[in-house]
Amino acid sequence: MQKITTLFTLLFFAVIVMASAKPHQSLTSSVVSETCPSIGVSFTITGAAASTLNNNGVSTTVVIANEGMMQVSPLTATISTNNLRFLTKWTSNGNVAERGIPLPVSRPDGVSDLSYFSNSYGSYSRINPAISGFTSQTMTPFIDANNNGQFDEASECIGAPVLITFVINAPVSTTNCTDVTFSYVVTSSSSTTNLVTVANTNPSSSTIQMTSGDYFQVGALTTNTSVAALRFIENVAFSGPVITDMGLITAPLLTFNTSAGTYFNRTYGPYMLPESSISVVLSSTITPYLDLNFDGQYNAGTECLGKPAYLVYQIKRPVSTTIACADVTFSYTLTGNTPVPLSNTSPVSPTIILGSGGSLQFSQGTSNVPLNNLRFLEKVTYSSPVITDIGLITAASLTFSSGANTVNNRYFDRSVGPFVLPDPAVTVVISVTAIPYIDLNGDQQYNPDNECFGKSLTYVLVCNNALFTVQSGPWNSPSIWLWGRVPDLSTPVTISHTVTVPNYVAGQAKQVSYGPGGRILFQKGSLLRLGGEPCNPMTADPHTLLTQNTWQVDELRSMSNNVIDYYKRGATTGNTSNYDNSNIYRFFVDGTGEYTNDGIVKPITWNFVNAERTKVRITESATTYNWENLILTPFSLEYTEYANRNGSNLLGQIRRTVR
Repeated sequence: MQKITTLFTLLFFAVIVMASAKPHQSLTSSVVSETCPSIGVSFTITGAAASTLNNNGVSTTVVIANEGMMQVSPLTATISTNNLRFLTKWTSNGNVAERGIPLPVSRPDGVSDLSYFSNSYGSYSRINPAISGFTSQTMTPFIDANNNGQFDEASECIGAPVLITFVINAPVSTTNCTDVTFSYVVTSSSSTTNLVTVANTNPSSSTIQMTSGDYFQVGALTTNTSVAALRFIENVAFSGPVITDMGLITAPLLTFNTSAGTYFNRTYGPYMLPESSISVVLSSTITPYLDLNFDGQYNAGTECLGKPAYLVYQIKRPVSTTIACADVTFSYTLTGNTPVPLSNTSPVSPTIILGSGGSLQFSQGTSNVPLNNLRFLEKVTYSSPVITDIGLITAASLTFSSGANTVNNRYFDRSVGPFVLPDPAVTVVISVTAIPYIDLNGDQQYNPDNECFGKSLTYVLVCNNALFTVQSGPWNSPSIWLWGRVPDLSTPVTISHTVTVPNYVAGQAKQVSYGPGGRILFQKGSLLRLGGEPCNPMTADPHTLLTQNTWQVDELRSMSNNVIDYYKRGATTGNTSNYDNSNIYRFFVDGTGEYTNDGIVKPITWNFVNAERTKVRITESATTYNWENLILTPFSLEYTEYANRNGSNLLGQIRRTVR
């Protein structure tokens, strides 16, 4: 039971969320409702010191010592907390570990309840001891009126978010520690008089004002130590996306390690805003150290960090007198395997699925401005190499400039591809950000002095070796599959129609996902071998297996309020509960069902919540039960269950058999 206790203790940072949130949209959409109450929340997080947090829109920094813990206080709120939930969004700079386990750079958006508060978390440490660890947390409160564990935009109210930045500090070293002082001048290209002096003898931040499209110049270094071994660790926090000489930056935090010889007497930029209605603030912490062994990195055991300097860049939209700086809206349909409508007025970043060998079709676009001078800067990043109509792309990112309505270089009404995978087993994820602007002088490039960016559009293209059904029919018929080929053990497939595996046929696939209406029917002697389980073939799809039987508990291990419950059918000792004739489920094909407990039958509703049909959500009365990691056979059902039942968190591992 130690594993269950550990999971339960790490509900928040391990992101065992109480229910699935709607990705992206639920964290950014607003609700217009006259009955929407004002939600105010506050609590305290104690790391190296106590920090009070609330949802006033101001980010709070919580410092945690390396190998340190943090304590979260009880929540106070201006409303009743009975149905109060939080949409959670979490990112990291990749240099944070909890109890020695590295935390990922990002996690799926989720929903947390009040179990996050009044708890201790940690210990936290840095993976790379040379730099600090950063995490960024957004907690947006909402009233879960129907208590279904998710945010429903049409009927529920969302409040302002709590913004938190966690910093895991480096330990203080006393070995070879030399006081280092340094200073330099930073100048913005918008004005020779717009300059600031940055010095680590100044305890406050220096601020430099910049206009979108500006460069900044870093002057010569003044220091009290040898420049040969002097290096700098620079941590930069971004309040929003910004386009730099490195491309479009969307990460909230970046860390750089540079030598004194390359950092100074340089020009950086230009810095441009991808959104026409916002400004962006870059907060930079520049920490010096002496690289005694000249290995290009900070070694905490033998090298010492000096006192940091602080610099803030405020990048603002230039004032324009031309009507071309009006907000630009555009929309079109992009077709991979299926059509997906795209618009820069939508808060959602859609995903387009494309099979290897397929092409993208861009429809004719619509816009609120004339298309003749509308152009797009398109920033494209690639997770791995892919072959396109311009050849094999191995670069991590590329930038394109395309016109909306030009003959040879048009953005709309075109076909791009085919996209072919060099390695059929490797899925390629392509992230695209398209930024519109009005090309007033027709020179086919962006001029920051008199031309303005509109709001950007972002989407993700997933190119894999998957096959999709295009109609119902036999599994071994090429006509039912996209691209007209029957899948093998290396091919993931998505079933969106009724597919029959004929008599004595052994179908093959790497893995199976289901779209709306997807069913697999097995005839006499047929089966489906999966790439991951070639010796354990499927003989029915999960929907069929789940609905054709009544399921009773065979073995159960669970915990609620630190109370352990155990049951094994047929055991004469060791059981803490008796489920011989209770806790019985029956699932119907229409998404309803029955739950029987001690002879009392209650109605339920249920549905699969992922395409692989390995997760099920069940609602009984006012309680939602989440089943994950489903393993289904014709005779058994195993899963992990979690729920919030009557205000208590429940976590369990359960095996059921056919009754």
